[in-house]
Amino acid sequence: MNQPSDNNWGVPASDNTPIGESSAPTPPPQRVRVEVPQSAPYVTYAIIAITVLAYFVQATPFGNQFIEALIKSNDQIRAGEVWRLLTPALLHANLIHIGFNMYALLVFGTGLERDFGHGRFLLLYVLGAFAGNVMSFLERHRKYHLYCCRQFGRDWLTGKCG
Repeated sequence: MNQPSDNNWGVPASDNTPIGESSAPTPPPQRVRVEVPQSAPYVTYAIIAITVLAYFVQATPFGNQFIEALIKSNDQIRAGEVWRLLTPALLHANLIHIGFNMYALLVFGTGLERDFGHGRFLLLYVLGAFAGNVMSFLERHRKYHLYCCRQFGRDWLTGKCG
């Protein structure tokens, strides 16, 4: 009869376990929680605050001058008023327009700012506004349909690609 004997490592030779493995049950994997420092999405909140403030300024008695100073006008951009490639991002036609835009900014901007950081998210937002207005500026050969809108007691003409 063969009696189990200890090998060089003190493990009985008769347990039929491959060398290097233990016959003890493997404990279940455990989750490891790593706390990542997070800060509030300050840039997202600031963009929302500035945009909402700009919307309320549009309702003031000098709102027309404010709108005229910020609106995208291809002729004025060609004349050197290049800020008009950024400032239209602050202008909104009505409560539904600004409401949906600011809600989307809050929902998506919070995560993007967390993932990219404050500075990179601000850069992404500004470059997105700039690129959108540049594309609109370059689309000068397209047909535009004009619609009359009424906001704050004033009539506006807005363009829509068609």
